[in-house]
Amino acid sequence: TRLAKFILRHTDKVHVTSHYKEFYTQEEAACVDRCVTETECKSVNFYKDETDLEKSKCQLVDEDIDDQNEYVTRAGWRHLDTGKSSITRLKHPDGYCYAPIGANECDFTTSNIELHPISSLKCTSVSAYFDFDRSWAGVITHVCSGKILCPSSDTTGPIQLVDIQDCPYSAMDLDERKKFRRNPRGFLEWGVHQCVGPYGGNIAPEWYMVLTSSCTARAAQIVFDFDKGPIKVSIFQSMGTLSFNNFENAIRAKQDSPTLITYMDNFFHRTKTWDQHGMRWESVFQARSTGEYKFYLMANDFAKLYMGKDETETSKNYCTGSTGNSGLNE
Repeated sequence: TRLAKFILRHTDKVHVTSHYKEFYTQEEAACVDRCVTETECKSVNFYKDETDLEKSKCQLVDEDIDDQNEYVTRAGWRHLDTGKSSITRLKHPDGYCYAPIGANECDFTTSNIELHPISSLKCTSVSAYFDFDRSWAGVITHVCSGKILCPSSDTTGPIQLVDIQDCPYSAMDLDERKKFRRNPRGFLEWGVHQCVGPYGGNIAPEWYMVLTSSCTARAAQIVFDFDKGPIKVSIFQSMGTLSFNNFENAIRAKQDSPTLITYMDNFFHRTKTWDQHGMRWESVFQARSTGEYKFYLMANDFAKLYMGKDETETSKNYCTGSTGNSGLNE
């Protein structure tokens, strides 16, 4: 099964890499569909000729923004790609996937999500695939039904597939913790000190997905089909009791021997997983346009934000610090 979610990356531009195939088509959707069917295709250029639709063109490209973030100006063309693909199954490392129940897994009113053997038809059909918005939104949408994963309450109970307007936690202006986030240790978090897992911690067929507070148990682990996130996170455990004045030096003293290195989708992280630990987050910020940008930092207990022109220590400049539950620091 090949699935992809394409987004419009640029207008009046095409990717710097030359296309490997070109053909006439009047519809942008047909252009994208062709890319999905071809293994080597990663992005498309599309030109719609408004004066003569039969001259509209599609170009298939075997590179995208993850290979080269460079584009060439070309009036009237649109460039689309998948970027970091968000299409995935929600798999358990012991050989299971979560999929909706029922005879028709793509047409239902409401459905629980249950564990099924990874080799079963449930896990190989389109009904096992979800679109995970790993940005600040934190929403997981079932691909073939269009419904979203929604906890039945904010403390316990099953997680079900419902229409987005029927989920009380889908609004973006609500508590940002009540969204789905990947945890550095391989768990799917939601809410305060909660994560996704099978009912009763049972790793076996037909046990349905629930919210659980056992966020370090193997039963709650989730494996995804897409690549790791763009933010490198080095984790240092057993740091002891520290203060704002000395925590940075304590982390730097261990920077060559982290307990764990993992990758995250964004800079939002809850601290349920460990106590008395330190973390070093590293990534590249690429501004979409020239202008002034503001960065905000909030942490419990302490954090500092540095920015630089490259990865060297000498290029970094101190921006702001957070000394606990003191709100946002700009």
